[in-house]
Order: sequence, then C-alpha cells, then structure tokens
Amino acid sequence: MNLTITAEDGHRLPVYEAKPAGEVRGGVVLFHEAFGVTPHIQQMADWLAGERYHVLAPEMLARAVAKAEDRALSYNKEGLEAGRRAIIATPREKWMADAAACVAHLQGKGLKAATLGYCWGGSLAYMTACTVPNVACADCYYGGMLADLVAMMQPACPVQFHLAVHDRYIPLAQAEGAIKVHLPQASLHVYDADHGFNRTGGATYNDALAQQARARTLVFLAENLAK
Repeated sequence: MNLTITAEDGHRLPVYEAKPAGEVRGGVVLFHEAFGVTPHIQQMADWLAGERYHVLAPEMLARAVAKAEDRALSYNKEGLEAGRRAIIATPREKWMADAAACVAHLQGKGLKAATLGYCWGGSLAYMTACTVPNVACADCYYGGMLADLVAMMQPACPVQFHLAVHDRYIPLAQAEGAIKVHLPQASLHVYDADHGFNRTGGATYNDALAQQARARTLVFLAENLAK
C-alpha cells in the first residue's frame, strides 16, 4: 500500500494508488475480491492508470484484519473462508465510510469518480454507487450479492454488469432476472465463462473474454468520466 486515506470515522484506510504519467481522464475506485488487494488487483489498477485513470484500490479488509501480512490471503478455500470472515466482521456502513473517503479523495482532485469491482468488489462498486453521492458510474464484475442488492436499491448513475454463464457462486438467472426487472436501463453483458474469468492467472481465467470485458470497461469509463 502506498497511500493512506482517513475515513470520516477516523479509520486510516490503506490504499494502493496508481496514477497516470500524463493527463488524467478521471478517477476510479477499484474494489477487490474477498482476497484483499492482491497482485492481480494491483495489476488492474496499473492497467487503468496506463489508460490515464487515477486509481485507488482500498484494502477493504483492513478494519477486520489489521496486519498487512495477514491480509495477503491465498487463492484457495482457506483464503476464501478467511476473507469471508473478515467481510462478515465489518458492518456494511463501515465499508461505505471507506468507499466514500476514496470517492471524496478523487473528487477533491477535481475528478469524476467511477466505481469498479470484482466478485465482492463488484457488489461494493454497486453499493457505493447507490450510497455515496455523485458517483459517475459503476462497473460490476460478477458481484456475489448483486441479485439482492439490485432488488433493494438502484443508483442514479449508469451501471454496467459483467456476469458469467457458468458461475458456481452467483446463479445467472437470479442476477440477470433482478437486473432486468429493477434496473433495465443498465448495460448487461453475459459471458460463456466461469466465476473469476477476469482474474489473470486464476484457474477460471479466460483471456479472450477478459479482454472483451476490459474493452467494454474502457468504453464505459470513457463515456461516463469525460469532462
């Protein structure tokens, strides 16, 4: 982590920050999976910075898991269970306090701020867009809670979803059905892939579809973060 942002309640939030070398097109708050800010999340932040976005990837497990070395969770069953315990241990309003601090940090630099996330982070990206004022757009990859969240709350900003046909954790019919009923204006993309198809190096990574999804992300951000 190379940045610390203080939330409204005083929590000091570790953040991986990636900044473009030249002109900035906008800001992105990038939310991680249940495994924390892993090298893959840092890779995604650096990729977006290369596309001229100022990216903040907050360590959303830090309230429950204080030591950085303990937040380096493994991509296995034990790591997933540890991440889930950390998520359960943190009240939802604390997540939103940390998300709001990141959005405010970017807006304080005169940037429009988008949210983007994968798995649990996809749900966080959506919740932040619904809860924090003036989020420009939300791009949500296979968020675990999306079916319930979309039925419960809808943001004022544009939203894009990326879902997988063969997702073992998120039944496609439920998530797709909720989106079509409660947020029909959203952009919805469904891929012939499994959960985590965007995670480079993962067992379910699908390079062709990940590149397709990332291209759609760039178009979506460009459309909604233009000055």
